[in-house]
Amino acid sequence: MSLFDSLFDQKEISNKIGKVRKCPQCGTNVPASKVICPECGWEFDEDVNAKGILHKLSEEVKKTKGFFSMESEEDVISAFPIPKVKSDLLELTIYFKAKVKNIKKQKNTENFDINLFEAYKEKYAECIMKAKQFYAQDPSFTKLINEYDEEEIKEEKKIKAEKRIQFILPVVILIILGIIFAIMELV
Repeated sequence: MSLFDSLFDQKEISNKIGKVRKCPQCGTNVPASKVICPECGWEFDEDVNAKGILHKLSEEVKKTKGFFSMESEEDVISAFPIPKVKSDLLELTIYFKAKVKNIKKQKNTENFDINLFEAYKEKYAECIMKAKQFYAQDPSFTKLINEYDEEEIKEEKKIKAEKRIQFILPVVILIILGIIFAIMELV
């Protein structure tokens, strides 16, 4: 085949949608959205930073502490991207879980910052969602996912109980006032 023929050779048209990458271990084409090769189990970790994901987050948060900073810690936390790489995701999930727990302990103090608490809580939830999406069966994540789900169930029960109290309390007060007025009319 001549050079001219090879330039105009009809290529087979791909019916694949989206980006793919080649597994360095077995050579299989793997969709870019997958973090593990379905053929050999190779874990793609191209996002791994030499200093680590927590170092990167810490550096971003430190920038908010400067005098001329226009960004708040909540902004940095809210905008921080959650990686798909297993080691980074695991590290961030554990970190955000601890931050939520520690900030929650300050809830009834003047140091409590509801916006910061919500930012960390949302990122913790985002980490869990990504862990469920990519690593639901991974033993490193199953305990964290189960603990998160249990915490969510407890929180929902607590909210329902508070709503019941908000409904029942006015009813009880009305009944008591009715009894008091009934007694006053009898006297």
